[in-house]
Amino acid sequence: MQALSVFWWCHVVPAKMALAQGTSEQEVRSRYEPTRILQAHLDYLKKRGDEMLKAAKIVVFNPSDTSTAASHTNGFTQKARLP
Repeated sequence: MQALSVFWWCHVVPAKMALAQGTSEQEVRSRYEPTRILQAHLDYLKKRGDEMLKAAKIVVFNPSDTSTAASHTNGFTQKARLP
């Protein structure tokens, strides 16, 4: 997770801010593109995530099978405990 945090705060956020301030895309890419080491971490995380997704069991829940029910409040779906 640390690799994702580093990538987000050291690359994505500053790059978006630079683009918003009018810096050219080419300059932003040269300044904020991830290093090879960080890229290796991100590649590993992507590969591991894909492996986890393939290995995950698909579970479909029917509302009558669960002890929680979704309630709709202020445009957001929230889970509410049933007695």
